[in-house]
Amino acid sequence: MVVAQPGLDGTGLTRVATVTQACIEAGSPPVTRPAAVPDGHPSTARCVVFLSRRYADLDTAAPLLVELSARGYRVLILGNHHLYDVRDHHLTPFLVRRMGMQVEQLAARAAAEAGQGGAGAAVARPSDEALVRAAGAVLADTRPLAILMDEVLVTAANPKAGFASRFVDRFGGDGVAVIAIPGGEWITLNQNLRTSNQPPLRRLRAYLSELRTRWRTPPNRFPPDDILVSSTLWVRRLTRLGVDGRRITVAGSLRYDPAWSDRLRREVLRPPFLGDASLPDGDARLRVAVLLTGASYAVSPDRVRETVEAFARLDGVQVAVKPHPVMRSAESVRQQTGDADCAVLGDVPSSLIIDWADLIVHCGTSLAIEGFSLGKRVMELTYAHGNATLMKKLGAGLLPRSPADAAGMVAAMARGRDPGDGDQGVAALVRTIIFGGSDPFPVAARQADLVEARLAGQQVNRDARGANT
Repeated sequence: MVVAQPGLDGTGLTRVATVTQACIEAGSPPVTRPAAVPDGHPSTARCVVFLSRRYADLDTAAPLLVELSARGYRVLILGNHHLYDVRDHHLTPFLVRRMGMQVEQLAARAAAEAGQGGAGAAVARPSDEALVRAAGAVLADTRPLAILMDEVLVTAANPKAGFASRFVDRFGGDGVAVIAIPGGEWITLNQNLRTSNQPPLRRLRAYLSELRTRWRTPPNRFPPDDILVSSTLWVRRLTRLGVDGRRITVAGSLRYDPAWSDRLRREVLRPPFLGDASLPDGDARLRVAVLLTGASYAVSPDRVRETVEAFARLDGVQVAVKPHPVMRSAESVRQQTGDADCAVLGDVPSSLIIDWADLIVHCGTSLAIEGFSLGKRVMELTYAHGNATLMKKLGAGLLPRSPADAAGMVAAMARGRDPGDGDQGVAALVRTIIFGGSDPFPVAARQADLVEARLAGQQVNRDARGANT
């Protein structure tokens, strides 16, 4: 028997967890959707589609998708990036085998249609039109009730959201809800981000200018009908850029909700759903996990390397590093680790690494929030990047001023001494980012309620139009 989290109503999640635990205890195979579904069953009549472009999109959306599946919706996940295959995501086995979701990689389908690829072959980037054709083959005669996506500013001018724009044009249509559930808390935690081309705010303003032009040319579906964000930090950022605040709802952070974090460790990131994900052997040493970040965080690789090497020289300290997903070469990792004696855990899910570690070290990544929510010690290398972070502003976590200062703090922890600072801002940070400044609530259940409210409204509007005609 699984009991709901204290203070949570456990809607949906408790029902699924109870069945899951019973199957685990009985040693039965993973639960999947019944082979024969009665006519009119919600799973055949109610379909929601989630568009997953980046690897992290599914990390964000999974709690909501699980909740919707538990409420009887058929969930279809479509991956459209040619480099990140959503079928290889560490959550996919659980979502497919336990929750009965369907996961399709459109880039692979488009490549096969074009006669490219094959076993082990690299997939070239398909055109947006080819991806839409592949999606049409997957959907066949199915018309989704809702399209969920990470993208907030979905326009043809945004090269990274072009497919989403065309997908909604093709499969959205009248009465289909389009809902954005943006993750990327690094955007709200860091003030001075940069990209390889131009600052994000300048790019977003360009997209919005194009949006306004599209709004004058009906019919069109942009921006999404609803934007469910984690905190008021998103609201301020988006409204400054011209997004209609009436479309935005503060609904908490799906990915970093403690209830989901608990379920990840208790049920999802465990056999039989987790493949080979080996962590360093545990011993009496202090476990330090360094979460590397990419160029967008204005990181100084030299300063990070100095720090990692200093950690590795300490007695009683075990160091592991987790490369950022954009680090696709050993050289990009070596720039920030040098000759340090450390384990590189590229294929291990971040949640397992955070669970393993005694100390989380970062340069502004949102994964620090997960560490804080689990009561871990968290250190930000403020001297190794050019961002002004919310963690530093609130005084959340350990904030060393140099590699020597950071090494001194770690050495003290290895000797059993607590550095004694960094706690004052943690509660404010968790409350702000995870619960939108409110008291704790079940995030996935609330967002599912909001999605169903939108679907109910869409149904009412469709019925009214049908009656009028």
